[in-house]
Amino acid sequence: MGWLVRLWWIAFVVHATLGKLTLTTGNTFKIAQFTDMHYAYDVVIDGPNAEVEYTVLETERPDLVAITGDAISGTAFQHRGDKEKREWEKLTLPMRELGIPWATTFGNHDADGNLDREQLLEIDQSLGSLTLHGPSDIPGVTNYYLPIYDTTGNQTVAVLWFFDLCDNWGCENVSSNACVSKAQVEWYKNETAKLGSHFGLFFLHVPTPEYVDLWNYEVTYGTKGEDVCCPVVNTGLYDAALESGDIHGMFVGHDHHNDYCGSFAAHPQLMLCYGRKTGFGYSNPEWPMHHGSRIIEITLHSDNSVDFTTWIRDDLGERIDNPAHEPTGPGQLSCTA
Repeated sequence: MGWLVRLWWIAFVVHATLGKLTLTTGNTFKIAQFTDMHYAYDVVIDGPNAEVEYTVLETERPDLVAITGDAISGTAFQHRGDKEKREWEKLTLPMRELGIPWATTFGNHDADGNLDREQLLEIDQSLGSLTLHGPSDIPGVTNYYLPIYDTTGNQTVAVLWFFDLCDNWGCENVSSNACVSKAQVEWYKNETAKLGSHFGLFFLHVPTPEYVDLWNYEVTYGTKGEDVCCPVVNTGLYDAALESGDIHGMFVGHDHHNDYCGSFAAHPQLMLCYGRKTGFGYSNPEWPMHHGSRIIEITLHSDNSVDFTTWIRDDLGERIDNPAHEPTGPGQLSCTA
């Protein structure tokens, strides 16, 4: 394993020197989305969680891991002292051992225990993550973006946007699944205007309400094993992505039995995707769906156009290209708590 770790570390130095993420020599950049790992939900599952991570990382060799919330089960720490740091060390160990950078945003369960988002961010950063502290005048902590540069490190090729939840529960003072608030959406609009035109992707925990109609009325690829648990208030994140014209993918977690991907026929340039539940804690996908990771590979083409492809890598090491699901009309009518 020593030589493998050394090669991974060399790759990390090349592709993330001084915090800069750059394309590989093949003009690609690969992201593994880890979501809903729920470390500490039961100590028995921490080992299998790590095995999923190692399988994905050693098979795919991504350039970055995007953790999209519920990395730990915060409620497991209530009245047990400050043990979150130990669990965060466990869940990041595969990336640290293999020299793979990671960036995090939080879900609705990470800060359910003794530590709040600020304290969890401090732990994550102390272990070497690329996670940034967002502006203090909007809800959430991990609202930030990471540029990806060309192989020279001089030209921005893509921008990865990370959004925290406004809270563990509730949206715009309404009892609901938590959301990316209107203030956060305005922050994005202002920041993207400063950056100018770019190829962008969104990473967040809870799906937006558009995921309901996407399954009902459009061709999608993957499984819907449970209702979409989204906020009852639509704060306009999807519309802001359309308005900017720069965002080409949105990647979420939260719903452990869903992994579908698709776009609206009217807006094919913007794909909405679930990740694949990575960890064994809490509710798990039903057989034959395995735990795993959504893989996103960004490519810069010779004509300077940028796009991405995506697939699932499961805990058996198998690549899964999900079959098409034809729309069947109204099923779930609105967001479910």
